[in-house]
Amino acid sequence: MLLGVVLALSLVTPACTSGVVTPSAPASAPNLLTGRPESRVAEALGRVPLEFSSEVIQFADYSGSRTVNGLEEVDSIEELFHPDSRGWERLYSGVPLHFHLSERVSTMIDLIGVDVVAFDLSVWSWKFGSRPRIFLLAEGNFDHEIVTGGLRALDYKEGDYAGAVYYRLNEDFDPSLLTHPLGLPFNRVALLDDQILAAPSTGIIEQLIDANRGASPNLLESEPHRALTVAIGEGLLGGAFMPPHWIVENWNTVNTRSVSRLDRYMEGSEQWGQLSPYDLALFGYRVQGDAEETVLALYYPDHAAAARDSGELEKRWNSFYFDPKGPIGDPIEVPATLSCAPFATSIIEGTDHSVLVGTCPVLRSEERNLAVIGPSLWSWLFPSELQFLVWDLEELK
Repeated sequence: MLLGVVLALSLVTPACTSGVVTPSAPASAPNLLTGRPESRVAEALGRVPLEFSSEVIQFADYSGSRTVNGLEEVDSIEELFHPDSRGWERLYSGVPLHFHLSERVSTMIDLIGVDVVAFDLSVWSWKFGSRPRIFLLAEGNFDHEIVTGGLRALDYKEGDYAGAVYYRLNEDFDPSLLTHPLGLPFNRVALLDDQILAAPSTGIIEQLIDANRGASPNLLESEPHRALTVAIGEGLLGGAFMPPHWIVENWNTVNTRSVSRLDRYMEGSEQWGQLSPYDLALFGYRVQGDAEETVLALYYPDHAAAARDSGELEKRWNSFYFDPKGPIGDPIEVPATLSCAPFATSIIEGTDHSVLVGTCPVLRSEERNLAVIGPSLWSWLFPSELQFLVWDLEELK
């Protein structure tokens, strides 16, 4: 399946020389007219309803990735898979494609004329369950007539919300959509200029329409999201915003790896301590000039907490091991520092909050080395290998 191709290719990256990492600091100042930070991830969060502030949000800047990798002229799947381009490997190295779309690339083209390779930017929520609060927003060059014609051919009916047309298929959260060619997120579809909005229910598509029209609050009005975006947003090509409670819940409900692997962090001279309570984490991949980095930032509702946790976070990262093979086959453990080192922290203090920023240069291998996955490290660890972000490891036992 195509998702397997994406994962396999993400493990094989060409050799390159990483640039010098500059000290982390707020990457861009807010625009004086709008008050919004100037970055692609800020642009994306400005389109997400504030109601999603407690959900996991993933972000991808495909146009930025194309620029960094010399793929500016690639705007279709045929061009991406040209034998001389190595395009798929390069475009999706460190930059996520929505897990739902990764297995439906050809289906999307055939049924509604949408080539996901033409996406410039995408943002989506991550949650499972019978009535998941999920959405998908993608920006790109789409032919509205072809898309709407394809939707009508699939028996979508037109709906209207505050003067905006959207297309609806089945009842809200209809489980039969799990086997539909377009899948659950495409139960409701709206086209706004160069954007496609998709959601499983009428309520969520209406929230998306409101946020994109500026008629309701968005995630930039969430102080934690805004602070993390200002701290490391410029040059972020792929990343995930995660509340800490979700990291624990995800481990305890879907993790298939042995919890005994935690023993190495709870015993001996390298035993991990505790992190201070934080409200939100941002984990991802950033390119600024010649600096190619894995980046991490934590938002604390305490102006002194980031300084207290700086040494602990460095210790955790520098002693963290993960399984690059995933849950399939016999487990192996390799240090994260093979793909990203050295890890360094910096602190941003506000009057009533603080942000702890961690950065480390991406390391690549000149040979096919399963243990060195370079810019894809963060997306390989997300969502199941995030033990180093848990306040107290006892919560994972």
